[in-house]
Amino acid sequence: MKLSKRLQLLADVIQKHLQGNTLADIGSDHAYLPSYLVKEGIIKKAYACDITEGPIQSAKETIHYYGLDDQVFAIMGPGLLPIIHKHVDMIAIAGMGAYLISDILQEHLDYAKKVPVLFLQPNANVDHLRSYLFQNGFTIMDEEMVKDGNHIYEVLVVSYAGNKGAVYSVNDIEFGPVLKRECSPLFKEKWRKQSDVYKKIQSTLHQEHPKYIELQDKIKRIEGVLNDC
Repeated sequence: MKLSKRLQLLADVIQKHLQGNTLADIGSDHAYLPSYLVKEGIIKKAYACDITEGPIQSAKETIHYYGLDDQVFAIMGPGLLPIIHKHVDMIAIAGMGAYLISDILQEHLDYAKKVPVLFLQPNANVDHLRSYLFQNGFTIMDEEMVKDGNHIYEVLVVSYAGNKGAVYSVNDIEFGPVLKRECSPLFKEKWRKQSDVYKKIQSTLHQEHPKYIELQDKIKRIEGVLNDC
């Protein structure tokens, strides 16, 4: 069973930070991730959750195709609602924006805090998700990146630490505490491209424009982080 680069990274990170035997995949769509993890013997049981009938039907077809009907269960419902009365050791939330992931966690925050590890892969606005996590007592244990097509995805490995969580800086929120420390070639590629985007926007603005000044600050912070690599 072959996964996309995005999902393969997520699967690899789950295997690296494995807790227990049961995973809930929120926004599972075709149930590729949980089916792969069970089929490879990485976990024993999984819930493939989605909010609409179409993806749930696709998930059921995938599960049945790989003969996993007794180990992977497709459940329809919004966010974490399908699993709040079930025991899971891990939760994966991927394939959606950071604002939606934050909303999903917030709706059943007490439940999310009790799950040993969360694997979060937003497709945009990662800084918003980090800020939300830090404000709510979560800690980021690991971060990894992958390029799939023209998009660079980041995976956050998260657990609830309460008031024992570390103090995070603006740069930690923007760049990721683990990613900026490791400063991989992909990290450098992402932020050099982002700096170029900011400079192009600046070229359309007067130097005294508030947006120009805001972007200049962002560019300086990017250069500072890259210079420390």
